[in-house]
Amino acid sequence: TGAEDETNQLWLVAPFRAVQGEYVLQKGRDNWNQPLWRQLKGASWLFSSPDGFWRFANNDLELAEHLGHIQSSEPHAGKLPHQVLQWQHHDGSAWYNDRGIKVTTSPNDFEAFCRSEDAEEHSSLWLVAPRFPQLQGEYRKQETRKERGQPVWRQVSGEGWIFSTNKGRWFISDTEEGIANNRGVLASTTQHNGSAPYQIDQWQFLSQGSWQSDQTIFLTEKQAEAQRRVAEQQREAVKRTDRAPDKVWILCQPKPHLQGEYVKQPARIERGQAVWRQLGGNGILYSNGLGGFWCVATKEADVQKNLGLLQCSTPHYGRPPHEMESWQFADGNTWRVHKDVRVTASRQEGLAALAEQDADAQRRAKLAPSQLWLKAPSRMALEGEYTKVPERMERGQVVWKQHCGPGWIYSTSGGRWFITDREDGISACTGVLASVSPHQNRFPQETEQWQEFTSGVWQIAPSVAVVVDEECLKLRHLSSLSMDNEFQVLAPKFPQNLWVMSSELTELEGEYISCGSGMWKQDGGTMQLAAVLQQGMERWCFREEGSSNCRVRGATNCEVSPHLTQQWQMLEGSTWRDTSRFCVLANPETREPHVYPTALESCLIEEEVSPLPSPQDRDKAKVPTDRRVEALGAHFSPDMLEGVAQVPDNLRERVISEVHCLLAQAQFAMSPQQAELDLDLLVEECCHALMIEQVAHGHIDAQQISREVLRTVLRGWGKPRNSPQNISPSPLTVRQHLPQFLENEVRTHAHSRADLLMDDGPAGCESQVL
Repeated sequence: TGAEDETNQLWLVAPFRAVQGEYVLQKGRDNWNQPLWRQLKGASWLFSSPDGFWRFANNDLELAEHLGHIQSSEPHAGKLPHQVLQWQHHDGSAWYNDRGIKVTTSPNDFEAFCRSEDAEEHSSLWLVAPRFPQLQGEYRKQETRKERGQPVWRQVSGEGWIFSTNKGRWFISDTEEGIANNRGVLASTTQHNGSAPYQIDQWQFLSQGSWQSDQTIFLTEKQAEAQRRVAEQQREAVKRTDRAPDKVWILCQPKPHLQGEYVKQPARIERGQAVWRQLGGNGILYSNGLGGFWCVATKEADVQKNLGLLQCSTPHYGRPPHEMESWQFADGNTWRVHKDVRVTASRQEGLAALAEQDADAQRRAKLAPSQLWLKAPSRMALEGEYTKVPERMERGQVVWKQHCGPGWIYSTSGGRWFITDREDGISACTGVLASVSPHQNRFPQETEQWQEFTSGVWQIAPSVAVVVDEECLKLRHLSSLSMDNEFQVLAPKFPQNLWVMSSELTELEGEYISCGSGMWKQDGGTMQLAAVLQQGMERWCFREEGSSNCRVRGATNCEVSPHLTQQWQMLEGSTWRDTSRFCVLANPETREPHVYPTALESCLIEEEVSPLPSPQDRDKAKVPTDRRVEALGAHFSPDMLEGVAQVPDNLRERVISEVHCLLAQAQFAMSPQQAELDLDLLVEECCHALMIEQVAHGHIDAQQISREVLRTVLRGWGKPRNSPQNISPSPLTVRQHLPQFLENEVRTHAHSRADLLMDDGPAGCESQVL
């Protein structure tokens, strides 16, 4: 375009009042050598976009980014704006041609259009709603959309929608889903009967399930009127903020972390009201945008989302927080009114109330029981006795610690009793068991209903109970028996002492003494046995004191005592594998008899396999061998090891045959160091390992014999026993190292036997010896 063709003044005629009006030509040109016009009484610009469209920007920022919601329908190709015949606007979703938009050089044409515009065809509406500031502002009509025969308007800079419901009312919703569901937060008090939204005089808002009339809600087609009312709101907001007290005190026992002094933030106004921040805490007292409630949140993000943990029970209607009479706190997804929650502007009253609460907390601490007992069948590791921790208070409540266990009972910020399995859960307010409702200063034993965190959700746990007397647990258990006469068995009492036998993990062997609460500690060692949650299941686990890493665990849930657990697993690298060379035994005085399944009658070895005698006693004892597998039903215990017996001949013969076969495969006969091997010693150690497997599983077969012989050769034989009790006598009490040449030869040649497997874990976990 040439400079001589450019006009100094242009007038935009458009339904969008913010950009409508006179534009004045600016000096110079843009980067594309095109002229610019600026709105005389506004912040809008008329410019040529990089892609060649004449475009109107609302402000300087949109100009810098070449944005705008009104533009020519086609690239101008050198034509001036008033020479363009077709314009279009963007409604937030797409561009639409609009015959109501035109650019003229005549002020008379502009005035004529303003006088003759049809009020029924307003493309923009402006909402003024002081209680819902996030919904205030301009709404633009969606050109191609109608709902229930009526037009739809969408908020320009927000998530609001104006639409007609099935019952003929105008609704304003903060989500598009509200249109389909006939839901909103603002609504006309009567049916519109075809009247446009700006022609409705009476509006209402939704507050806690009921509609409240509100004279401050105003909808207009005139931008100037809306701006005037918003400016008036801002002036009133500044006055209210100045009148608000500089400090307030919040008293809220159900949410103790929100209590204390709050200081007004200078020059900060949120939704027309002052904002206070907690002194020495994270609390923020503000007015929300969902009806005008005073709220207390702990994060700035929650202020923007209208969220909080505490709020007044009714809209404040401009009153300051200390004048609100009723308050409520969040309990899960429910608001609960509490008579002791209040806000005061009096420093003396606030400090006195907080001091009184501290005194009450100290009195409650003295009245709190010294011991509590927890019953939680699904959390056996947490069951047992809890002792009050002296001089420790958390959130105004006493704390109890489990005796010889990881459990803690404490009060959360939300005012619930929680039971956690680690101390850092107290500061994080986490746990696995919790009271269903806030305790309201009642002790844990006074809590009637508990819940458990299972599979990512909280579920009612009727079997959980906290009492002050251990005997009450028995009475409560008896009272919880089924009323339909179904037979229920009380959980067996745990043995006081346990013994562990293992030829693979000798450091775990020895006597374990109970310290209560389903936990045993190794006598003279550092290991402990307790129930631990692993892979969604509570199992019996062996681990070092103070460590969370398990060395050996039960393969099944710890529903029975450890000495009744039939299958154990040991950790190899990062994989758990079943092991048959690990056995937990009970003290003979307290053990319960255990009957093995009758399927053991079909096992390969029918004679009783007894512990190996010492060399000096080998020829002294004779034990009948005509008893069959039924004799194995009695539980194996340390007193059974006192007897001396011979290994059944057929077992010894099978072991000897397997040893010779393995050594032949390893080409041991041609080795010059053959004389170094004590073949009898090797056979005896293999028999000893098979005896342990017989005790653990009740039977052995040919495949187990092959595996045990190969393991013994590869690992060496004659491992020392470190148990303080002589519970595992063996002829191999002196360590005998496997000759290095034999181990190398076996590792070199035995892998050709594809039928020998190193791992006796579950199917799919085997790996050939390489």
